[in-house]
Amino acid sequence: MAELWSFGDLTPCELYRTQSGRAEVCRHGSCRCFYARLGLQFSQHRHGSGAVHFAAELPGGVFEIYPLSADGRSTLGTRIGFRVPSVDDALAALSDFPDAVVTPAQDSEWGRRAVVADPDGHRVELVQS
Repeated sequence: MAELWSFGDLTPCELYRTQSGRAEVCRHGSCRCFYARLGLQFSQHRHGSGAVHFAAELPGGVFEIYPLSADGRSTLGTRIGFRVPSVDDALAALSDFPDAVVTPAQDSEWGRRAVVADPDGHRVELVQS
């Protein structure tokens, strides 16, 4: 299973939220399916009259996918990072998303890593734990 992590000296947040035009349906190409391939297990939530969304509880926090808000604010500038047991296995699990790989798996000073993009375009850094 993936684990949330932070960059540099930043303190991990307890809630990570992305907004997607596809959050309400799990179909090929959806963000929910994309993150499920990385090992996240989602449950559907709705708080009061708020939007129906999906949440996955992970070590270090909660990752949520919300539908794109009516005012059109985007979360595309948010970079997401996950520690995964194997970067190569994670990339293989995303094979149904042929345009996902932004930076292929490579060894770096931070360990084995890759950068992928979810179906909405959020950049996701994968680092081998």
